[in-house]
Amino acid sequence: MKGGHFVRKVSVITLLLVVVALGLRGCSDNKSPTLMGFYQSEPVNGYIIQMSFYPDDRRFVAYIDNREVEKGTYEKLDNDVYKLNGEVQELK
Repeated sequence: MKGGHFVRKVSVITLLLVVVALGLRGCSDNKSPTLMGFYQSEPVNGYIIQMSFYPDDRRFVAYIDNREVEKGTYEKLDNDVYKLNGEVQELK
């Protein structure tokens, strides 16, 4: 019985290591954007700012009070730093 308990313990530890390794691999830094989805601000000077990010083709759309005001592409420069290349202006 002690041998079976040891094998079970090793199997659980191996499984945990595999899960952690896959998780870290998914978190590794690469140049592809990880910014995705829809973001909305709290009211700013009476306006609500909204941003939509589409990682498949690396594009974004910006809205103020549900009106489109900017669109373009984006790229990841560094950890948590993105460059937005809009039709009207460029933001970093």
